[in-house]
Parts: sequence; C-alpha cells; structure tokens
Amino acid sequence: MELNQIKFESYLKTSFIDFPDLISSVAYFGSCNFKCPYCHNGDLVSCVENKVDAVDWLDYLKERRGLIDGVVISGGEPSMWQSVMPLVREVKKLSMKVKVDTNGSNPDWIEALLNEGALDYIAMDLKNSPKKYEMTVGLDLVDKQALYKSIDLIVKSGIPHEFRTTLTKEFHEIEDLVEMATLINGSRRYVLQQYQHSPKQLVSTEYTAYTVEEMNRMKDQIQPLLQSTHIHVIGKY
Repeated sequence: MELNQIKFESYLKTSFIDFPDLISSVAYFGSCNFKCPYCHNGDLVSCVENKVDAVDWLDYLKERRGLIDGVVISGGEPSMWQSVMPLVREVKKLSMKVKVDTNGSNPDWIEALLNEGALDYIAMDLKNSPKKYEMTVGLDLVDKQALYKSIDLIVKSGIPHEFRTTLTKEFHEIEDLVEMATLINGSRRYVLQQYQHSPKQLVSTEYTAYTVEEMNRMKDQIQPLLQSTHIHVIGKY
C-alpha cells in the first residue's frame, strides 16, 4: 500500500497518558467491530471513513523527533485496517516506539505485528468475563477462542503490555474480575479503569461508576491471583 493511500480518522498531537512513561502522539482509526454501549469513543465506532492523510501526521512526527518518544495506534479498532502495518513501518523508520490498542478480536493481526518486531507495547481491552462478553460488547456472538489466542500471544510476547477493563456496576462484579484474572495470569500489567460518562457514548445511558475505593478493594481481592502482575487503578481524568 502506497503511503499516500493511508488515512485514519484523527490524531492527537501530544499525549502524556496513552503510552506509559513516554510522550506520544496518537492516531485514531475509525470503525469498530464491537459496539460497547458505554464506549467513550462512540463517534469513532460509528465512523466508516478515515479522512486524515498519514503523510501529514508523519511530517508532524518528523518535525518533533526528540520531543515525541513514541506513537499510539488506537481507535475504534485498528486491526480492521490493512493500512496499519505499512504505517507502523514508516513510524519505525523515525526511530520512534510503537504501541497499539486493540480489543483482541483479531489475533492474526497481533501475531503479524509481533512477528515483524514492530511493537514496543501492546494494550488489549478485556471487556468482561467470557459469559458476559456478548452483552458487554453489544453483539449476539463473540469468538472467544480469538480472544484467548490474543491474550496468549500478548502474555508470551516478551514485550511490555497491559490488559485493561473499564468497570461499571451494571456490567461488572467481583466474580467477573476473578474470571478475567485467571485468563491473563502471567501478564505484566492490568489496569482497572473507572467508568466516566461521555456524550459520545453509543447509548445515552449514564452507567454507574465504581468509586476508586471500591475498585481498590476489588484490586486487593484479585491481586493474589496475579502475583506477577502490577494492577493499577485509574480514576476519572
């Protein structure tokens, strides 16, 4: 794919929170195969056409080498786009580190990026326990085996990585976190993220957030199951 054919929905020039310990720039690809009702990027989920030229973003990155340490490829769900791989290759030419955010539904895409040595960090959203996945992502059927393969690839990748779950009282209970913890045993980092209502949600419902104190108690309950994993609780920001 030619560089001038690569497009994405939008980008954030500078971020201090999306790539742990690095200053980054974030490219957002539109569209997602999951329809999580509480998704704070609902506008990206429903986006069907990417409109920002990657060349413009790469020019911006070139001008800021030494100031920006890495890039984040996010969405939406970037694994839906074949243009991600050639874009990552261009970023690596700038000697910048690359992180991708994914929902884990496309393990072959993850495996291809890992095999190429293209990633310095990978983050997967773990939506819920297996029995609640469909209702959480707004689908009638989810390929759980694909999710399990993605988890296995990430845990065994040897690169820095994290799993993360946005918690709401309507969708998550401690029993769900226990099940999720068993799935990601051996991982490096697990982030419990506090739900925050957004006007960009796919549905207008304002779900109920756990307090940081409640999330810390849940963390304490699952920490013994994840002895090699650093569990982080992140409140609203």
